[in-house]
Amino acid sequence: MAVGAIFMARLRSDAKLSDLPVATFGQRGRPRECGKIRMSLMKRAIDRRDWQSILYVILDKMVAGCFKTFLTTSRDIGDPVRVVLLEHTKGNRAAEFNSHTTLSLKSILKMVSDRWATEKHFYDAKWIWGAGEQQI
Repeated sequence: MAVGAIFMARLRSDAKLSDLPVATFGQRGRPRECGKIRMSLMKRAIDRRDWQSILYVILDKMVAGCFKTFLTTSRDIGDPVRVVLLEHTKGNRAAEFNSHTTLSLKSILKMVSDRWATEKHFYDAKWIWGAGEQQI
């Protein structure tokens, strides 16, 4: 990223991903933004190879889970991104992408944990506001 910002978000299960483009020299035209091979996020998640166990903190609790990480590109995103698949329980998966491809997994999981804390705060604030309004 030219501006130095790190983007992180959740990926939909039907995200259109492809492998990294192969650098080609001496060919006419603009270089490819995405690779030729399309990837299915669901198929990558179902494939049990390359899953690793991990203990991480989310919402101030130690959680055991599994993860799989790989580099990919997308026409929507543009630059290469690191995708981290987290499996909290059997079949309960979440896919996050991060624009900083060299960050450690520990840093990425810390960012995910921080984001979940923010989401929980917004959920609680909406619930309290909605419950208070109904009592009036």
